[in-house]
Amino acid sequence: MSKRGGDQNRQVGDRKRARKIARAMKRSLRKQSRRPVDESDEDQSHFEKLRAGRLQSRAGRLDSQSEQLAVAKQVGLVVRVSRKGCTIRSDDGEQLRLWFHNGVVSTAVGDRVGFDPELPADRALANVCERQTLISRPDPFDPRLERVIAANVDLAVIVVAPTDDNIRTGVIDRVMIAVQRGGVTPIIVVNKIDLLSEPNALEELLRPYAELGVRCLACAATSNHGVDALRQSVTGQTCVFIGHSGVGKSSLLNALWPDANRQTAQVRARDGRGRHTTTASQLVQLQDGTRIIDTPGIRSFGLWQIDATALRSWFAEFDEPATRCRFRDCHHDNEPDCAVREAAKQGEIAPQRYQAYLRILASLKDSESD
Repeated sequence: MSKRGGDQNRQVGDRKRARKIARAMKRSLRKQSRRPVDESDEDQSHFEKLRAGRLQSRAGRLDSQSEQLAVAKQVGLVVRVSRKGCTIRSDDGEQLRLWFHNGVVSTAVGDRVGFDPELPADRALANVCERQTLISRPDPFDPRLERVIAANVDLAVIVVAPTDDNIRTGVIDRVMIAVQRGGVTPIIVVNKIDLLSEPNALEELLRPYAELGVRCLACAATSNHGVDALRQSVTGQTCVFIGHSGVGKSSLLNALWPDANRQTAQVRARDGRGRHTTTASQLVQLQDGTRIIDTPGIRSFGLWQIDATALRSWFAEFDEPATRCRFRDCHHDNEPDCAVREAAKQGEIAPQRYQAYLRILASLKDSESD
């Protein structure tokens, strides 16, 4: 057989295997819940099964479960992603709506993708260009799969707000792990500080993060307090806003850039949470070159491919005392002679950070035992 004939046979075989994988994934997805995908689509009591692994770029291809169906003739930027498809802005400014083949979400807001505008909308996507950075978590439909929230971003603005005069920092600790693992710089923003009865306590709450080199800002979108400082921090960069429902992400974006005109909603009085005014991740490019990605609110944030052993490496303040632990593989939980636990008792490590570590550790151990 000629070399050319052998190559053609291999290509045919590759296409058959790709179609088989796509059909299997379609059958798998049919078994999942049909409720709309939302970045809030996790229950706090349920923790996804996680596996150890390294961050993998997806250069020049779609997800492994998606069949490549087109040859790239143009390159564009993904500016919106929903359950069924995505909106792409081509380099000449035209926007196209494309559908995911077999229902498999294969792109994220911020992706650069190759596509063929002459093919049907469900077959036009050809490849995802190499991602420089990304933020991901387990897929709400199937935690064995990765769901990329945003790609090619410089900054992740983690927004929190007081509820009943209390600020929940758990989402900060989890999102910080995800964004730093993906090569993204975090910024912490406390919005609605006008609702705090003791604003001076905020500095102490944020001190552990500031000592790690994370920029922390206090804002009030309704009065524009701190808005200028936040604007200066993100101008000219690609940034994604992440936070619980009701923390005022959309109001903050409207205060930062009134032309963005994001829809807002009232917070529910019974639990201090908001309704979802952002239902799909989308990117807005401003005249000064700043790119803003707004994401739907989250209830909890699962960690992708982080296990109990790898977790400790994402708490930098543990590094030095960990060298004094009796066991080299100490999980800093119940082990004897744990120097990290002792450092937390002595106040050398912020108690809130150590407790956050223990909560995440317990959730990972629970999921690994399933």
